[in-house]
Amino acid sequence: MKRILTLVLIALFVMFGTSTLYAADPIPGWSVIRDDMEIAKGALKQVVGSTVLNTYIPDYGVVFMFTVEYGLSLDQVQVNLEKVLRYLVPTIDQLKDGERIALVGYYESFLSEWEIMYIATKESSSDPKTWHVYLNEKK
Repeated sequence: MKRILTLVLIALFVMFGTSTLYAADPIPGWSVIRDDMEIAKGALKQVVGSTVLNTYIPDYGVVFMFTVEYGLSLDQVQVNLEKVLRYLVPTIDQLKDGERIALVGYYESFLSEWEIMYIATKESSSDPKTWHVYLNEKK
């Protein structure tokens, strides 16, 4: 009897206890930011990435993560990422002042494995002196 009562209470909790969960509020202006990100995503896919994922994080900015196309050297990837930062990132109009743009690329082959990361703000993305660049290599 005690076991049945426990099962009934668990079932009631599952039915009614979880019904009070609500979805989070939508991000204001997300669809416009998303459209802007798609242009930069297309450029990244064209010049360095075989797979590109992107998202907008409120009060942080936009993040692009991608796998580097096989056969591209680190130097080629850097040149192309810097072009994207200089010319395409400023077109993401909906970013607030101070929000960041992060480009994170991953490369893996039999001979090497590395990731490169560029972080800038929209207003300073055309100035290489303001970029934070990180290179992690597996030796």
